[in-house]
Amino acid sequence: ETAASAEERDRLMAQRDEV
Repeated sequence: ETAASAEERDRLMAQRDEV
């Protein structure tokens, strides 16, 4: 898993938690 992938996933998780 690349760093970019992990960063993108973390950002998506944050958005999901925001909703």
